Amino acid sequence: MVRPVSPARPIAAASARPQLSREFLLVHRRRRFAAAAAELAHEFGVRAITSTLIVQVAKGSRSGFYEAFANVEDCLRFAVAEAFEELFEPVRATSSVAGWAAQLHAAVTGFCVAAVEKS
Repeated sequence: MVRPVSPARPIAAASARPQLSREFLLVHRRRRFAAAAAELAHEFGVRAITSTLIVQVAKGSRSGFYEAFANVEDCLRFAVAEAFEELFEPVRATSSVAGWAAQLHAAVTGFCVAAVEKS
């Protein structure tokens, strides 16, 4: 009787996990660094932020940070733009509401809900 030889290392099956695009990973990395910068700005003020602190809080790498951003100011600009979009998207979405009073009510409500969700 011939016994099959088992390999020293099991043969890996084809990965069922989809490959993420480089662009998707870069956007995710930028958002992670921006969130860390926002947290640091809230805690210590903008002037105290360094790339080293951002990398530590984001649990990233220095090379990853500089692949995503030119410098700390670039990261902060991105963080502010992201926050602005998140807070004011609900306000923009109310432009289809009829009547200025209803539109104002919907805009203020949308903004407040977004602000509470992000806090």
